[in-house]
Amino acid sequence: MEGRTTADLGVRLRTLLADAEIVGADDVSVAQCAVEAHLCRNGDVYFALGDDALDGHDRAAEAVRYGASAVVASRPISVNAPVCYVPDVREAYGRVCHALAGNPSQKLPTIAVAGSFGKTTAGYLIASVLQAAGRTSGVIGSLGYCDGEETADARWSTPPPPVAAAWLSRMSANGCTHAVVEASSRGLAQGHTAGMQFDACCLTNLYRDALRSDGRRCDDRPLAARLLEQLSPEGVLIANVDDAGSAALAAEHEGPVITVGLNAAAELSATLLERCRWEQTFLISFGNEVVPVRTRLVGPHNLSHCLLAAAVGTVYGIAPEVIVRGLESVRELPGRLERIECGQPFGVFLEEARSPAALEVCLETLRGATERRLRCIYATDPVVAETKEHATLGGELQRVIQRWCDDAIVIGRNAASRGDYRRQAVAERADAIGRALREAESGDCLLIVGGGEPSNGEAEHSPVDWDDRQFVRRWLYQRYADGDALRRTA
Repeated sequence: MEGRTTADLGVRLRTLLADAEIVGADDVSVAQCAVEAHLCRNGDVYFALGDDALDGHDRAAEAVRYGASAVVASRPISVNAPVCYVPDVREAYGRVCHALAGNPSQKLPTIAVAGSFGKTTAGYLIASVLQAAGRTSGVIGSLGYCDGEETADARWSTPPPPVAAAWLSRMSANGCTHAVVEASSRGLAQGHTAGMQFDACCLTNLYRDALRSDGRRCDDRPLAARLLEQLSPEGVLIANVDDAGSAALAAEHEGPVITVGLNAAAELSATLLERCRWEQTFLISFGNEVVPVRTRLVGPHNLSHCLLAAAVGTVYGIAPEVIVRGLESVRELPGRLERIECGQPFGVFLEEARSPAALEVCLETLRGATERRLRCIYATDPVVAETKEHATLGGELQRVIQRWCDDAIVIGRNAASRGDYRRQAVAERADAIGRALREAESGDCLLIVGGGEPSNGEAEHSPVDWDDRQFVRRWLYQRYADGDALRRTA
C-alpha cells in the first residue's frame, strides 16, 4: 500500500465528504492520513482500504493503538476513536489526499487517457502536441513521471492518490500548463484516480472481457464510465468510435464529446496513404481542412492514437500545422513497437505488450508490412505459471502468435516439453534472441516481446542490467556495422 500522507494544513471531513456519517465526534480534521495500520502515528486518520489479501477494516483497532485519531470506514467497526463512515473508502481517501495537496488537478488542466491498450502512446502524443504549441505538460504514465523538470521511473502506471497528488503539485509549481495522466484499468479499479478532476478524457478502446497481463479478466467499460464522472463541468470526452465500447460511452455521455475514427463516421478522421514497417503517411481531416502526417509509429492503432492527440490539440485551440509537428516529433516510444535499426536487412521490433489484445494489434501491423517470415520471441513465464489465470493468459498469447506468425522461439526451461514444429524452445533469453537474429534473412521481421531478463542468475548479465535493446544493438553492430559503430554503443 501507499503508506501515509501529510500536509501542513488540514481538511475537515464533514466539509469535504458530504455523504459521510461521523460517529463519535462532530467533525474530523485531517492533516495526516495513513492506509497501513502499523504506519499510523499520533493524530493520523486511518483509511480502512483493502485488497485481495487483507481488508483494512480488520486492522482498524491496530491503527488506533498505533495512534490514529480517527478511522474512515465503509462498514461497521468497533474502535476507541471517532469513525467516519463513507460509501467508498478509496474514493474518500483520494479526495482527502488531493485536498491536502491543494487540489492541483483543479488548477492545472489535466487530461486522462484510458483504454484497454494504447494509453502510453496516446499520452505521449498528446504531450508532444502540447509541447509543439509552446505548452509545457507533465506526464504520469507507465514510462515514468515527469513534473516538467525532473523525471522518475514509474512504480505504477497510475499511481495511488498521494503519489499522483504530489506529482501534480510539482507540475503546477514548475509552471506546467497541462498534465497528462495514464488511467490504467488496474489503477481505476483500485481508485487511484479518485480525487482528480479532468479537463479532458481520451478513450483509446474499451474491451468487455479484457485479459490483463496478470491473467485476470476485466471489463474496462464500467471503469471508464466511472472515470468520466471526474470530468469537470466543461470537460470534454474524446472517444475513438471505431471501438464499440468507446462509441457506446460517447453516445451516452451528456457533456461535450469529440469523436475520432478511421472507419466510423467521426469529427476527426484519417486516411492512410502509405505504410511500411518503419513509417506510415496519412491525411488528417480537420473539418474542411486536410493535412498530411508522416510518422514512424506504424499500424492502424497508432493512426487512432494520433487522432486522439489531434483532437486534444483542437480542444486547446492549437492550429492543425502545429498539431502535425507535434505528432511527427514522436519518433518512437520504448517497448511500443520500438524499431531497432543497425543496418540489418530485416526488421527487429521490441514490444512490451503482454496482453493478447495488445500483442495482436502489433503482430497484425507487422504481418501486413513483412515481406517474408514474421517471427515472435517470447518468454513462457505466463504459460507455466502456477495459477489458472496465468495459464489462460499463456494459452491466449500462444493462439495470437500462432495466428499471425510463421513461427516462434519460446524462452524458458519448461518450453521444450511444449514445443512443436512452429515453436523452437530455448532456455536462456540471450540465446533465444541471438538464435533469432542469426537465423533472420532479408525481408524477415522479428518481434521480441517483453523487456526481458536472463532466466537465472548465472547468465552473463544480472536481471537489473539486462536490456533487450542493448543486446540486440550490440549483436547487430558486430555483424552489420563497423567497429566505430560498436564502440559508440559501449
